[in-house]
Amino acid sequence: METPNLDSLAPSVPSELSTTSEISSVIEFDNAANVSSETLVHVQKAYEYYAANNIQEAMNLIQRDSKLAEIPYCQVLLGNCHRHNNNIDQALLCWKKAIDLSPKEYAAYLNIGNVQYAQNNLQQAIAFWTKAYSIRPESVVINLNLAVAYNKKGSWVKSTKFFERYMRFFRGDSNKQYESVKETLYRLRIKADFYFKKLQEVKEEGSVESIISLYKKIISTYSNVPTVYYNLANVLLYSKSYANALEVFMILYKYYPEFSKVTWCIAELYNKLGKKDYAYCFYKRSEAVIAPTSTKYRTLQAKINGLMYIAKSDQKSQEHLELAKEFEADNMYEEALMEYENSLMLAITPPDEVEIRIDELRMYTDPDETIIGELHNEINDCMNMKKLERCIALCDRIILLSDGSSQKGMYAIRCKTECKRLLMQEKQEQKVETK
Repeated sequence: METPNLDSLAPSVPSELSTTSEISSVIEFDNAANVSSETLVHVQKAYEYYAANNIQEAMNLIQRDSKLAEIPYCQVLLGNCHRHNNNIDQALLCWKKAIDLSPKEYAAYLNIGNVQYAQNNLQQAIAFWTKAYSIRPESVVINLNLAVAYNKKGSWVKSTKFFERYMRFFRGDSNKQYESVKETLYRLRIKADFYFKKLQEVKEEGSVESIISLYKKIISTYSNVPTVYYNLANVLLYSKSYANALEVFMILYKYYPEFSKVTWCIAELYNKLGKKDYAYCFYKRSEAVIAPTSTKYRTLQAKINGLMYIAKSDQKSQEHLELAKEFEADNMYEEALMEYENSLMLAITPPDEVEIRIDELRMYTDPDETIIGELHNEINDCMNMKKLERCIALCDRIILLSDGSSQKGMYAIRCKTECKRLLMQEKQEQKVETK
């Protein structure tokens, strides 16, 4: 039974892109804990000039102070001033210098991406925004920009997920942009719910074609519905539409890590369809999700051993490496990550730097937990250095990324409370001293 490619089913989520030059407040900038108090005062002053639209004053302060010129945050600020004056080439030089000084200066990547987008270079814009996302995954500007860009590119699952992240992380007063996204997503969910209700009626009739059709209507209306993909894949499998079932299972594997057990189904389908190299790789992935003491695990090992000498070769590894590079160049990072992993698993002699690319692409596709861990490790250093405001900013980021529900999230809540108490105590002591 033929079914249309899912990528042709496109929900419409209109929104405007934010292309304003981005910079965080001084208290949040990445090198704040390593800058002297005196220099930090000057950085703060430059930021205040910029925020008050005193562009020339901000530029003069940074350019006259050699210490400020070597701070990546100040190079971002200086680049934003040049952007304000419509000097794009000089702005790009400043932002690139900021990255040279600190590869984690996320606002520099974001702003370069904005310029690329304005110049109709969508692929490069997404590449820079994704780098920014891997550093500051809770930024509403980054998430909105990626949502709009992927919607324009036709990547519906990723677009919807980034719109949802934008809604999740949005703070402050509502604006027209926020209300537009909120209303559109709500309307699409209502329409999807209608198809869900219709699905129950169709299931009672027992028509497989009608069930498949309704699942596709749900997906075409609202793309971020993993349980629908899972159910659709199993219906397609039941109806022996193996290629289409594989396509849907692959969506689950790429975008929904909680469905890791689909690796077995994917391996079986690739094996059935004669793609032995992919079958071998997904059987290998299944080792992590099947209990070693189970009968199924013994079956798995037999399949791996049976395919090893057929699938593994440096030539096959190179083929998958080339695919990975093509996917990465086209901003298809989940696909690129999979192919880099495949290349590594199939290699007799592992290709150079593949493991580095895998680590970076994992940050591109799912950075939250790694960032939470890094922030958690930094908290104690800030506490020891009495950088209490910086510590509160770190805790706020952890709470936001984790929803405050994880162990690290709960720790951040307690730490933030203690930092606030210490700050209040310091202020009270200062008042007593002045009296």
